[in-house]
Amino acid sequence: MEQYHKENKIIILENLVQIELHRKKIKNLYLRVHPDGRVTLSAPKRLSDKAIRDFLTSKSDWIQTQRGKMLSRKNSVSRQELTYSTGEKHYLWGQPYILVVEETPGRSSAAVTKVIWEEQEENSSPAILLRAPAGSTLEQRKHLLDEFYRSELKAAIPNLMEKYSRIVGKAPEEWRIRNMKTRWGTCNVVDKRIWLSLHLAKKDPRCLEYVIVHELTHLYEPNHSKAFWERVGKYYPDWKAVRKLLKESGSPEKNEGETTCQQEKTECFPEIEKAEKP
Repeated sequence: MEQYHKENKIIILENLVQIELHRKKIKNLYLRVHPDGRVTLSAPKRLSDKAIRDFLTSKSDWIQTQRGKMLSRKNSVSRQELTYSTGEKHYLWGQPYILVVEETPGRSSAAVTKVIWEEQEENSSPAILLRAPAGSTLEQRKHLLDEFYRSELKAAIPNLMEKYSRIVGKAPEEWRIRNMKTRWGTCNVVDKRIWLSLHLAKKDPRCLEYVIVHELTHLYEPNHSKAFWERVGKYYPDWKAVRKLLKESGSPEKNEGETTCQQEKTECFPEIEKAEKP
């Protein structure tokens, strides 16, 4: 059973999973399972419908497994939604911190700082002190904490970007921080612009190093080819261990993200299945 929707084709497999088909000027098939459970397939424009359906049928078990993982993670996250209140555990550079919320009068006093208690009990976590206006909403507190993470990254990135630009031999025209929910980094290879996830401030510092090297390498190799990974290994020998660490920690919003590899933009860190054109 197949349905059509505008320029894209909706393919419904026997297990009733819907696949969004996007035909593009590409050589390979790219099958993705997104954090919300959606499944998309990018395919060469001239590839036959039969070849596409045969490919999807061969990947049916993989699709079911990955969708199960995604939906399970999504449900797990929804059960553990943060409230940004005192006592919650938040992470900074891979280390746990206890959030302490202090209500203050007026907006100008809003701030977030790291605190090490003078009489801290042994093995207890240091704190992140969030000073917020009285009656502040969850969204306002989240925004304050996000800005704190942004400031931490802004302080850490310049030296690392300079260091690894020398090692890689390529430097971006511009780098920015974005609150990305499903990706750790993106690289626009035409404009030489790199975006880094705000959530990297929560991870082990090595993760930020690896993502910077990963994105800088895309300035040589826009796709995740064999040549790309060979370069990454040359510039950052410990990349496999750190990539595993990053993957095991979950993607920015505790969901694995999708990845796309295009000439104009490369977005990284996935649940993706790539195949050569049949």
